[in-house]
Amino acid sequence: MRKKFIQYLLYSLAVIGLITFIDNGFSLLKNSYEDSYQYEQFVQEKITEVSPYLFVDKLKLNDHVSSSEINQYREYYGSLDTQKFNIASQYNDSIERARAENNVELEQQLLKERNTKLEDVSKNFQDDEYVRNKIGKMKKAVFEEYIRNVKSDSSYASYWSKEMVYHLQDRMHGTTFQNGELQSAGDLLKKFSSTSHAISVPIVSSEYESINETELNAAGLYSIQDLINWDGYSVLVGSAGFKENSLPSEVLDSKNYFNYKKEFFSILWVIALLSGLADIALTYKRKRDRGIASIPRWMSNWKLEFRLIATVIPILIAFLVLEVFKWDTEIVYERFGGSQLSEWILYLLIAILLASFGLMNGSIFIKDIKTANLSAQWENSLSKKFLSAMRLFFDNRSLAFKAIFALVAIFLAGFGFMVSMMQVTAFLLYIPLFVVVIVPVLYIIMKSIGRYNALYVATEKLAQGTLHQDVRIKGKSVFAMHANHLNELRHLVKHSESEQAKSERLKTELITNVSHDLRTPLTSIITYTDLLKNEKLTEVERANYLEVLERKSARMKTLIDDLFEVSKMTSGTITLMKATVDLSQLLSQTLAEQPEAPVEFRLKVPTSPLYAKVDGQKIWRVFDNLLQNAQKYSLEGTRVYVELLPTPAGVSFTIKNVTKEELGGNVEELFERFKRGDSSRNTDGSGLGLAIVQSIVELHEGSMKLDVDGDLFKVSIFLPSE
Repeated sequence: MRKKFIQYLLYSLAVIGLITFIDNGFSLLKNSYEDSYQYEQFVQEKITEVSPYLFVDKLKLNDHVSSSEINQYREYYGSLDTQKFNIASQYNDSIERARAENNVELEQQLLKERNTKLEDVSKNFQDDEYVRNKIGKMKKAVFEEYIRNVKSDSSYASYWSKEMVYHLQDRMHGTTFQNGELQSAGDLLKKFSSTSHAISVPIVSSEYESINETELNAAGLYSIQDLINWDGYSVLVGSAGFKENSLPSEVLDSKNYFNYKKEFFSILWVIALLSGLADIALTYKRKRDRGIASIPRWMSNWKLEFRLIATVIPILIAFLVLEVFKWDTEIVYERFGGSQLSEWILYLLIAILLASFGLMNGSIFIKDIKTANLSAQWENSLSKKFLSAMRLFFDNRSLAFKAIFALVAIFLAGFGFMVSMMQVTAFLLYIPLFVVVIVPVLYIIMKSIGRYNALYVATEKLAQGTLHQDVRIKGKSVFAMHANHLNELRHLVKHSESEQAKSERLKTELITNVSHDLRTPLTSIITYTDLLKNEKLTEVERANYLEVLERKSARMKTLIDDLFEVSKMTSGTITLMKATVDLSQLLSQTLAEQPEAPVEFRLKVPTSPLYAKVDGQKIWRVFDNLLQNAQKYSLEGTRVYVELLPTPAGVSFTIKNVTKEELGGNVEELFERFKRGDSSRNTDGSGLGLAIVQSIVELHEGSMKLDVDGDLFKVSIFLPSE
């Protein structure tokens, strides 16, 4: 197993090397940093940053004021009457207060301001040119302020515009921007032609783009873009780069990082390639797939869910670590200055170990699927147990939904309490909700637990034999139903004890009666034999005595023959007269001969004849005895299910009925001889019960089984076809 894990390590390293090569190889294996995609993106980024600074002197104000702008500005605050009313309302209180204080100067000032605004609003609605001039002046002022802001706050953009060497042309407007001689840039020059890498750049600085002038907003002007004739972006083509002999520190760091990364990954890819070749060699040597591995002892007892987690989670974490490994290389380089590889190597080792562990578990899991061990593990899994628990939980849906409601209520109560602690108003709202909702829920939960405890105590007493007191739980809840069931069980147990005592009494009476039946004729025979020894008897008396002797002897012979026949049948010494018999017809005939009973027979037999080589008379006795037992001992008004079906090796006969009384736990007692409930000595069957049936079945080399499930009594008989 250790050698196999080493092979997985090699395999994982090869796969990780392949992934990193696909992600970085094509960009890192170019000739130099100057030809890389990273450098091209860096140059484009800097051109995009300085573009608003380059375009600031090329922007022209569009001072045209449209009719829509005039109308929008005019009606921004409502109609003329509405605006006058609002202006007057703003000053009325202040003017009245100045008058009340006899402040004539302030009153005159406020009146002048109000009248000026009223006059201005009136002119807005009377003279379009008046509004046009106002908007035009505001446009010019805002535009000039934008130009000043960009020029005064352009240190960063100005720095890069001076450090870079560029010759760029605006394709949309024909404007040209140039700084430095292109030949001096050397290999660090990047071309952005119209056919491949034209750059789309903003011409307005995003920092100063928004217009915060309310009067211009009233005219529908919110951005500097609305004040110029150009669109927000332009397309630049040409060439740009940096001077090779004086690279800025940011460019130099980026170049060093590229070379450092290229060197590191080149070593990694060589190691990964060697690992892949070694893995192939080991696989060929073992001559078996890497997905097949023996199950280690420490893993054999794992649950199915843990094995899935041990397969998926390590591989997933390995990929996440690999992602961190890919994007965090720049951070590592900046932190250690390219002099240490500890963190890169740590990320790489973690990814390899996790991937190897996950692949090993996955291969073993695949083996289990192939060897059909998965179904056995599913039967013992936590998920299967959880689903079984869920099914049991929802067997009584009413109780399940009540439990879910209680859990949700308690969760919301805790969440609401946490929120209420943050705000006083929420706490004041939480108090009535707690009283109305949570308190009743807590009462219901405690009441349910109390009922459960009462059922537990009652069940414990019932197990100890205390049968004198019913469990009293009112209502229609599941606890009340369970209490009723316990009470019914208690009554059945008491009834069973009574029946058992009665059965013992009847058994004693049966033995006494059978002994009496044997003793009575024997006593008569002894008595009349002694009388016959008297020589003084007349012929008439002698004839009468002989008649009594003959009658008593016949009675005793009949009783002994019957008992002997029963003994032969139960001991298996009786001779069978086997013949081919249609058991379907025999069962139907036996059922038709049964007297009317307070139960309903449901017969299920094949439509075609079902032949078997048996003693028809004895099998008739089996059917008759079981049907009579079902009639005698079934619960009145229930159905007795009789089933006769063929099997691959013979015939199966089943009879099921719901008994009147509990039969108790010891099913074997039903096979005892003379176990009966009839105290009469003249009835058929002589109290042999199921012992006769068992003896006949065993004589036919069949089998008989009794099953008692609560009140369900089931007799299953199998008879071989030959």
